[in-house]
Amino acid sequence: MVVTGVLKGKTIELDKTVDLPEGTRVEVYLKPRDQGGENLIGLFADDPELVDAVVEQAMRSREIVPLRVENG
Repeated sequence: MVVTGVLKGKTIELDKTVDLPEGTRVEVYLKPRDQGGENLIGLFADDPELVDAVVEQAMRSREIVPLRVENG
């Protein structure tokens, strides 16, 4: 699960509610977000296996259903 938020002293204020019980211990990896906006590939930079799986599935899908259909 990836959740973004804002660091305020020793507290991280999350952008959305997380469905975990109060007091649950979690592991946090801090990575400053690019203030200019993220590109799609940058979102998956830490998970190359996921990128490979997504690309593989997309290529398989294109073999079955073409991305563009020729007229005529």
